[in-house]
Amino acid sequence: MRLNELNGCFDDMAPDFEQKRRMLDAILERKDENGGIISMKYRTKRLVAAVVLAAALVLVATTALAVGYGWHERFIEYFGIREGQTDLLEGAVSSPEMSITKNGVTVEVLQTLADSQGVYVIFEVTVPTGVELTEDTMFFSTFFVAETEQRSEGVRISASGWEVLYIAGNKMTMLANCNPADPIISGTLSLSLKDLGHVNRPEDFGPDSGTPFVTVIEGEWLLEWDFTYIDTTKKVLPNQTIGADDDSIVTEISISPISICVYAEGPSSSPLEDLLIRGSITVEFRDGSSLVYSAMDTNSLFGRSIDSADAPLYRYRMFNRFSSIIDLEDVVSVTLCGVTIPLG
Repeated sequence: MRLNELNGCFDDMAPDFEQKRRMLDAILERKDENGGIISMKYRTKRLVAAVVLAAALVLVATTALAVGYGWHERFIEYFGIREGQTDLLEGAVSSPEMSITKNGVTVEVLQTLADSQGVYVIFEVTVPTGVELTEDTMFFSTFFVAETEQRSEGVRISASGWEVLYIAGNKMTMLANCNPADPIISGTLSLSLKDLGHVNRPEDFGPDSGTPFVTVIEGEWLLEWDFTYIDTTKKVLPNQTIGADDDSIVTEISISPISICVYAEGPSSSPLEDLLIRGSITVEFRDGSSLVYSAMDTNSLFGRSIDSADAPLYRYRMFNRFSSIIDLEDVVSVTLCGVTIPLG
């Protein structure tokens, strides 16, 4: 690394106001003995000085981790990756170096991360000078698609999403994800964006407000690149029956450092139906801690599909992306519908 590159690295480390506020809130929070959150008060100058120092150390550590292991710092923040954990995702990260410029807007793909349940791409959007980027800026449509195994029967679904991670000047860093129901395979990844603009806030709506979406720069940006999938997932096939009639079966539990997904099969009268609406799944860890997730959680995706049109059998998929990277060896068991399944 040359000196000017190092200087640029430290220039990029300067946090904006929102980042400073979030770091301050995180530093001032501590857990009580029951796992609850206790917030400290903003009181003394000594405390403020300690907070500023701690925030600086956190920011330096994150950037150093990104530089040292070739990860983008926004990826590290988003997935909660800590020092010593990057080897858990060895082979799952790639940097395709793909970009396109159209109508003055440049879209550059920075990095991808994948497991058997989904692919995530982080990309940067650069707009012409004079175009203002705000928290309401977005594309009218954002589609991110990965190739999957093809099934001969049944109806399959795929979910995708996006969010803005960071805005600075005329640059916006975004993340898109693709979580198909079928297993991901090596092939082509496709990112499609259309019309950059913003959404009117609810208070701006009215009889004369016009369309909710306001286009600032028209255009379509399509990027496609080759993708090699390396599986980091641990798969357990318990074939564990659940329900009073033992007519439902947990067929597979897939866990990667990024996510967990429980697959099951059963009829429409299965207790899995209730799980989709109001139930939850508990993941127990070796240190005694646990994760409870349900369909209502932001990081979760629950659904079902018909395995065959000739039989009333449903295939259930209950997915959750961890808020921070985990070690697969730390997972002890999974509990759903009153049944605990050890994972060894």
